[in-house]
Amino acid sequence: MIIKETKLKKSVFGLAAALPLLFLTSCAPENVSEVNVFNWSYYIPEDVRAQFVQETGIKLNYEEFDTNEAMLAKVRTGVNYDVCFPGAEFVPVMISDGFLEEIDSAKLSNYNSIDESFYQKADSFDPGNRYAVPYNVGTIGVVYWKDEIPNPPHSLSILLDPAYKNRIAIMDDTREVYGAAMAYLGFSGNSTNTGQIAQATRLILRWKANALKFETNQMATLFASKEVLIALNFPENILSELDPALADNAAFFLPREGGLAYMDCMVILKNGKNKENAYAFIDFILRPDILARIYDAFGFPGISSQAKVLQTGTPYYTASDLEMHNIRMPLYENNYLYTTPWEEEIKIGN
Repeated sequence: MIIKETKLKKSVFGLAAALPLLFLTSCAPENVSEVNVFNWSYYIPEDVRAQFVQETGIKLNYEEFDTNEAMLAKVRTGVNYDVCFPGAEFVPVMISDGFLEEIDSAKLSNYNSIDESFYQKADSFDPGNRYAVPYNVGTIGVVYWKDEIPNPPHSLSILLDPAYKNRIAIMDDTREVYGAAMAYLGFSGNSTNTGQIAQATRLILRWKANALKFETNQMATLFASKEVLIALNFPENILSELDPALADNAAFFLPREGGLAYMDCMVILKNGKNKENAYAFIDFILRPDILARIYDAFGFPGISSQAKVLQTGTPYYTASDLEMHNIRMPLYENNYLYTTPWEEEIKIGN
């Protein structure tokens, strides 16, 4: 069974260390201006990054991370990044810590390529849209083999079906899995109600009893080999990795119960040395034709109507499909309400 290299994008418990710097340079002189970008792994295609360098002559120093925690830890060391892509729940933390420069939208000719509704959503964690420009939204769902499961229930109840005992893999991510469980029970994934979280813990333990394992790094391999028939994960992390010969037999659904959605943003770091180039990079990414290529490359739902009319591919789901999903918000000192039962009850013996 052949699959491509596994992509890890959103796991909270993925690699803790940032990946090495990837340099893209044009044939311009060595003293050309530069921009330092810190982004999620596999979040902007290499050809898009190369086009930025070719068009602008700006040297792109591009470093990747796999978790918000790893990103924030690196930023706190004082590294001079210019542009970063934090998740919504980390934007308020970075604002509070004084890391972010206020965005001057007048310097972004493509600022309005992002639909206004997503600026309205971002206002909940960045009042007035002062510091962050929305980049992408997404969530986890159920990936499955159509020949093995021709009529799935489109519900998280599939994780309890005894017909698939030990043929299920669940992503190893506290907030995402709890977000799914809370939604299944009719609660918000941002809730700090201990009774609701206790109910979700019991549900996840039932899922665990029916599953093969919690997994992140090898999820695509487990699925491609059909060792598991069902995977609770981000669809792009699995479906985009399948051998094309297998892809038509694989499918994905968003559970009708909803879940927890992420929103990632572009921000400018206050201690960055290349502010104008940071604006140039963000404005390039916001171009509808560039966003369309990014959405097509990864099957993202997309948050730009202007970009969607230029797309040639079909996303795994649309942004409007996320209406039942809560945007993942920071829990601050209440984060332990989820991490403690996850580590002390759910992950024991995994």
